[in-house]
Order: sequence, then structure tokens, then C-alpha cells
Amino acid sequence: MKSRIRVTQKVRLRNPVLIEGLPGMGFIANLSAKYLIQQLKAEKFAEIFSPHFQDMAVASSTGAPRFPTNELYFWSSGTLKSDLIILDGNTQPLTMFGQYELSGRLLAFAQELGCNFIICLGGLKREALASSPQLYGTFTDLETFTEVRRYGVAVMEGKIFGMAGLLLGLASHRNMRGFCLLAETLGTYPDAKAAKDVIAFLMAYLGFRVDLTELDEASNDEVKVLELLGRSDVKRMEDIFSRF
Repeated sequence: MKSRIRVTQKVRLRNPVLIEGLPGMGFIANLSAKYLIQQLKAEKFAEIFSPHFQDMAVASSTGAPRFPTNELYFWSSGTLKSDLIILDGNTQPLTMFGQYELSGRLLAFAQELGCNFIICLGGLKREALASSPQLYGTFTDLETFTEVRRYGVAVMEGKIFGMAGLLLGLASHRNMRGFCLLAETLGTYPDAKAAKDVIAFLMAYLGFRVDLTELDEASNDEVKVLELLGRSDVKRMEDIFSRF
């Protein structure tokens, strides 16, 4: 059985940019993706099912099960040069084979929609943080490197685990451009402040605007962070995601 993408709404997009926002260090990518979906009122158009996801269901307070899933949302601005595809989900594949298989399917699907640019999001673990944590990036090409560096993004050196790194690496083999953006974090809790920094960069780079007030409030309110993530069982799920 292979990973499957089920289209729930047919879309026609203009020069779309794919933003990856799956769970990882500090839940930064996940928080960023969910916040963008909420603020932009992005619409779901595809669901992703994979045998490589965790073999489990999480029971909610209502008694209903929630299964490991990834979803694709779209947002069309009408004025910007690029529409957005946002990859959101509550899990990543658990095996190396699964990571490669799903990443390949996602990139092929994105290219079918006319996407040739990808932005992967994540966290960069630190033992301590400066008063103004830094954003780091790694890039598919010199042109992208030059564009992104203008915004004060430092160059990342080292390993990027999970689909944030793999999607970017495979994208370059498909003649797609893009970069991975990592925000410094302690990685011990869902980091709303780092997610705010990531979204502030995306707004400047891509040209859209959203209200960041709720992320400001969530920086000092754990309950608010869990609400933004859309679940109250993050602590339970952290045990699963910590293996990435």
C-alpha cells in the first residue's frame, strides 16, 4: 500500500508556493501552518493517507477518534503573484522509506498543480536563547539564497531531519526552487514566539498580511497555544513526534 492523496476540491492555482508545516521541533512549523490556515481562511482541498503514519488513533474528549493525517489547504490572494498551498498535519511518516515515499508523492502532486517553489519550516534546537532568536535557512540555489538572505536569515549548517529537510532535498532534484527556514527554539514546548518570527518573515517575503495578535497572546499562555494547535492532547502526542 502506498501513500494516497485524495482531492476533495478541485483547484486552479496561480504559480503556487508550497509551505510545509508538519510537527517537529518546538511545533514551530505546525503552529505556523495552522495559524496561516486560520488567519487566511485557507480552504482544504486534499487529504493525505499513508501506511507510514503512526498505527494508532487518539480518542478526543467527545469519544471520537482522530487518526494520523496530513492535509493540503490553498489560499488565493487575487493580487499577489503566487497562491499558497499549505501542508498541515498531526504526524510525519515513522520510517525512512515512508519519508521518501510520501515526500515524492507530495512533490509530484504539487508540480501537477503548477508549483515549482517550496518553503519548509522547522525549529533549530538550542540549549539557551538570545533575546532575539535568529532565523536560519538552507537553499536549493544561489538565486534563492540571495533573495532570502536580504531578510537577515543566517546560513544553516548541519543536519535537518524529517520531511522539512527531505522535501527540500528532493525538490532540488525535480528542478524546483526553495528553502528551509528554521527558527531557534529550546524545543521543550510549543514555541509560539518562534512561530510568530517565522510568519513575520513569510509575510515580508511573500507579501501577504495577517494579524499576529493571537500568537503574541499564546507566547505566555499554554492553553492558548494548544487551542491554536487545535488539540488538547499535545503532551500525549509529543512522545510520538519526539522520535523525529
